[in-house]
Amino acid sequence: NYPGISLHVKEAYSVNLIEWLQSGEIDLCFLYGPSTAYQFHSIDVVTDEVVLISPPGQLRPKDSIHVQEIVKLPMALPNRPFGPRLIVDKICSTSGVRMKPKFTVDSFGIAVAIVTAGLCHGIMPISSVMNLAERGKLEARRILPGKAERQLILSRSSMRPPTRAMATVQETTCQLISNMLVDGRWCTKRAAV
Repeated sequence: NYPGISLHVKEAYSVNLIEWLQSGEIDLCFLYGPSTAYQFHSIDVVTDEVVLISPPGQLRPKDSIHVQEIVKLPMALPNRPFGPRLIVDKICSTSGVRMKPKFTVDSFGIAVAIVTAGLCHGIMPISSVMNLAERGKLEARRILPGKAERQLILSRSSMRPPTRAMATVQETTCQLISNMLVDGRWCTKRAAV
């Protein structure tokens, strides 16, 4: 629809994205919010549920699990600065338990591979693993108590005025995400079984 716009898509950790956005190396980026967490112009995009992921058949069939049960499981977890880990650590803290990982893994692909190989369990946003859960490669369970959620935001630098191309990409991206949420291609909540 917009042949004059050239996209260059980059994937990186939030710390890198923030630096690149501040320096002007990138125009827009997805971060984990809330939108007030940064000094950028940010739009709340979606709230994504963080779930326990498990190898198929290792736990009793149910759609949720309490953190007091999770801490007894062998876990592959990201380091503490990473969002899903902080979210689950907070839930553990309010429940009076502490999670000690068997593996510390800062790679989505490796963490999922360790879980699907049957070596341990992990935590991931449901939108990242729903396809694998639907295909029976892993199981996803809601984490109790409370809400294990993260806010995805779309941010741009507040130091530079937006160009027409930036505004168009931002608007189009938000519309595409909205369409994906409506038609079910982007799942943000663990459905009850």
